[in-house]
Amino acid sequence: MLKHPTLELLGQLGLAGMAHAFTELESNSDAANLSHAEWLALLLDHEATYRNDRRLALRLRHARLRHHAV
Repeated sequence: MLKHPTLELLGQLGLAGMAHAFTELESNSDAANLSHAEWLALLLDHEATYRNDRRLALRLRHARLRHHAV
């Protein structure tokens, strides 16, 4: 599989969380034992978590809280 074109395409599609997970999974030796469906599930889970984290960070920035939100 070609790694760089895949990462570029994920970036162009706006799937930064999935691209980051792809590089992590590819470097992990335990991931070689996973099926395609498990790989896809992990990639999708990372993308969903990435988007939720970004959404929460945006809301916290615009919340105008008295104390810094963590």
